[in-house]
Amino acid sequence: MTLPGALASASCRFPDSGSLRAAGLQRSVPVTTLDSLVAEGSVAPPELVKIDVEGYELEALRGGESLFRTAQVFIVESSLFCQEGLRSTFQEVLQFMREREFVLYDFAEFWRRPSDGALTLVDGVFTRKSGPLRANLGTDEELYSLEMEK
Repeated sequence: MTLPGALASASCRFPDSGSLRAAGLQRSVPVTTLDSLVAEGSVAPPELVKIDVEGYELEALRGGESLFRTAQVFIVESSLFCQEGLRSTFQEVLQFMREREFVLYDFAEFWRRPSDGALTLVDGVFTRKSGPLRANLGTDEELYSLEMEK
């Protein structure tokens, strides 16, 4: 892990560097999976999962397959703009969640690029396709007719 000067965040994307390590800006940290934490009883199976892992969203989700049996909601930060292979994209996260019967429900937060204001990061809120949050949504036609009655 590489720590920036302000210590506001960290990154795992930089190669191991002897000079950064010597300066205390790069260090090794233990890594485990969400599944192992639940299996060993360190954490109870959650109903809500928030993931913000700076580009490792798919890896974290793959390490938490058991969570898809208990969680009702996942909030996952992902990027709309990124270099290929450097971090998970929103489209990849969307597909991964769909394969597990979770669908996009809402957005919790947005970040825009300072250079041009383009949307760059989102916190996508995913809910179980057949879960209680989607039970009373109705069809698009029903929602549009309600809007037109106002």
